[in-house]
Amino acid sequence: METTATEEIEQEEIDLAPTEEILESIPDDSRTHLIPTLQKIQNAYRYLPTLAMELLMERLNISRAELYGVISFYPQLLITEPGKYIIKLCYGTACFVKGAPIIGD
Repeated sequence: METTATEEIEQEEIDLAPTEEILESIPDDSRTHLIPTLQKIQNAYRYLPTLAMELLMERLNISRAELYGVISFYPQLLITEPGKYIIKLCYGTACFVKGAPIIGD
């Protein structure tokens, strides 16, 4: 399997010490700790790095499909690093009437 340039850069820059520390704090290798562990890893890095996910898959003995199935189900779990500033727009009825689509454009 070929790696992309961004994956190669990510592999060089990631310090896995926080992930290893988080994985050591899991009481057992049960999958019941998957979501809290994902949240802790994301708190450490602001997203879920590929290398950290590799360690997690190995520790919990789960497949990539199972892991990314969980990650894709929860919108608050991010697999790409977020930007410095996150802007959210309201598109509810009141906001829409006040011109939210114009701001979004």
